[in-house]
Amino acid sequence: MVYVAVSEEAVSVALVQDINNEEHTMYFVSRTLHATEVRYQMIEKVTLALVLTGRRMQSYFQNHVITVKTNYPIYKYWLNPILQVE
Repeated sequence: MVYVAVSEEAVSVALVQDINNEEHTMYFVSRTLHATEVRYQMIEKVTLALVLTGRRMQSYFQNHVITVKTNYPIYKYWLNPILQVE
């Protein structure tokens, strides 16, 4: 599972594994946003957090099923073909 936390000035992501119904942190990424990134919309900050994590953990993400837990509606934005960039 991936937990995403976003504030006005930072993004954080925790990769958590469920072992015997207990969550164990496997990896944690946190980053202070640059001056231009602070002005991003919240959905863009969530996406940035996931992109940064995906880059750092590319091999893990390619070999495991990942569930992202967030209270932001990223699913509906990512499925919208108008918003997708090739």
